[in-house]
Amino acid sequence: MKLKQLLFITSIILFGTGFSYTAFSQTTERVVYFKDKNGTTFSTSRPLEFLTQKSIDRRNKQGISITEQDLPVNTDYISQINNLGASVSHALKWFNAAIVTADETTFIEIENLSFVDKIDRVAINLDTNRVARISATCDINTEDDICPEFEVNKILKTNKNQEDFDYGSSLAQIQMLGVDKMHQQGYLGQGIHIAVLDGGFINANTLSAFSHADIAFVYDVVENGQNVYQASSHGTKVLSAMLSKKEGEIIGTAPEATYYLFRTEDVSKEFPIEEAFWAVGAEKADSLGVDILQTSLGYSDFDNSDYDYTHDDLDGNTAMISQAAEFATQKGIVVVTSAGNSGNSAWQKISFPADAPSVLAVGAVDSNEEIGNFSSIGNTADGRVKPDIMAMGVGTTLWSEQNQLTSGNGTSYAAPLIAGLVAGFMQKNPNLTQKEVMFAMRRAGDNYSTPNEQYGYGIPNFDRLTQIELILGQEEDLTNKDAQIRIFPNPVASILHIEIDEKLFITNETLNLQIYNLQGQLILEEILNTDKKDIDFPAVSKGIYIVHIEGQNYQGTIKILKE
Repeated sequence: MKLKQLLFITSIILFGTGFSYTAFSQTTERVVYFKDKNGTTFSTSRPLEFLTQKSIDRRNKQGISITEQDLPVNTDYISQINNLGASVSHALKWFNAAIVTADETTFIEIENLSFVDKIDRVAINLDTNRVARISATCDINTEDDICPEFEVNKILKTNKNQEDFDYGSSLAQIQMLGVDKMHQQGYLGQGIHIAVLDGGFINANTLSAFSHADIAFVYDVVENGQNVYQASSHGTKVLSAMLSKKEGEIIGTAPEATYYLFRTEDVSKEFPIEEAFWAVGAEKADSLGVDILQTSLGYSDFDNSDYDYTHDDLDGNTAMISQAAEFATQKGIVVVTSAGNSGNSAWQKISFPADAPSVLAVGAVDSNEEIGNFSSIGNTADGRVKPDIMAMGVGTTLWSEQNQLTSGNGTSYAAPLIAGLVAGFMQKNPNLTQKEVMFAMRRAGDNYSTPNEQYGYGIPNFDRLTQIELILGQEEDLTNKDAQIRIFPNPVASILHIEIDEKLFITNETLNLQIYNLQGQLILEEILNTDKKDIDFPAVSKGIYIVHIEGQNYQGTIKILKE
């Protein structure tokens, strides 16, 4: 297969300069957290030193500021740790931390450093063979957060004409989401950049179904190398649900998107260090400017039960991977994750990071839209609806590492179908924010009015998303539609005043008012049957809310700022 100007990465964020094994009698990997970023040479006023222009543009489009969290970790802190005989493999700027390998004696010395806040143990019985394969290619003492020789390709694509594909065995999963109609309108994911974080992509660079692939970037976080085409075929199959283009056999949901492949899962073992690897991948994907982050990885228990989570931890803020996923959404990235496959096990619940508030956690249904018995259930420990939405994850048509059609079961395969739907929707609506996309995907679910812990908001589809564009894209309707409805004040503190032209009631017996947050949750519903009404605005946090009014012959929407 010929990849379109394939780029490899051999380092991403402040890697150490090497490993010394003689000092390691019993080595472990731990996350070392720092107290501050004092003394860093980076500045939020010079973001191009640590973010690509595409990443900056994504933030600017959504009104997202560049903050201290975006600044790389202080390189002097890394150097001092290395000088003690430890090795830093990755820095974690969102957490102001680093992944460090050392023996117990050295960790005691590290803990006594004045700038160290705390140390979390994330792995034991370190695979020294894996460590030996790690090599650093960016000097830890340089000022480059992104190695200059590995810039992302700027690939410009134009909209294609409408596509009438022969979907073959993938037709059911495509039609369930209305993706066939999306493709017919020419939305194949062109211009949308998708990061895929998984356990490996065996043979993904040689498969005929991927011969058209636009793969702009690959990085093996686990081994700090180029070769993501190893270790596991799970990522290959996940990718196939989005990327495949094999007429008469399989068509993915976003075959023309640009892809970034990250190996963050070490399939040979299960330790929390993989959550830190995932965070490294997410940070890099953000810095490269991706629009969507798709992951079909989830964690709840580990090889050592001391690390196991409990249901009480499903609060979106306990697991490192859930925190990292939420941070990614705060940078304007749409994060799509599998809900988990524990529905018929003792755990039952969603896995991490599916509990993060602003990620789309996807459960699995079969071709008859019946819930797969393995599909993990919600809700979160703090009562939020999970899973968010559903897609076909039972008997999903996929393309295998053996270069042939196959099928599989799992929320792992439902999630990428949704990621491709998101890509087409974002291609059609390039000015939408991450929050608006989240709102639309939940609102488009066929179970939106009665969400539950098994089915969430239901199965979205492209037709309903198209209708929701009216809510997201025409918020001026209420105030500019011949002044038929007037809503004020905006911003609102507590009381929302509504004035309605009496003529509206000639063609609309009643009007229904609904207020949503940008996560798509209904927070208030009222019937309007008089020309004036005062609404007690719900006691919610400050931010943007969507007011939607609909009658038999009227529909209008406006965004309201709660102060």
